[in-house]
Amino acid sequence: DILPLLDLVAPPPPTTTITTTKQPKRSKHILYDPYYCDGKAATLLHTLGFTNVQHEKCDFYEKIRNNDVPFHHTLVTNPPYSGDHKEKCVEYAVKGLREEGRCFFFCSCRIILR
Repeated sequence: DILPLLDLVAPPPPTTTITTTKQPKRSKHILYDPYYCDGKAATLLHTLGFTNVQHEKCDFYEKIRNNDVPFHHTLVTNPPYSGDHKEKCVEYAVKGLREEGRCFFFCSCRIILR
């Protein structure tokens, strides 16, 4: 369950706003899942209060090549196991962490254990 971690890395709310629940904070947290698959990721994240989810059917690698990846605070994905998707996604995520301090979560332990 990554929900507590997503709440932990969410961008802070504006200093003029006092929030007593996590929902306003979640609604401002922009998540990105580049692998569309069946499109359910955005729906599931919306049910948890993350209403700002970048998740569209497109070529993720073309977006990287064209420097056209949507703005996001956190990458949350489960990359396909086939081909070199895992390696490409890890490379992109680590670069984002190093260069922009952007967090990432992979919803699969198989990426790390292989």
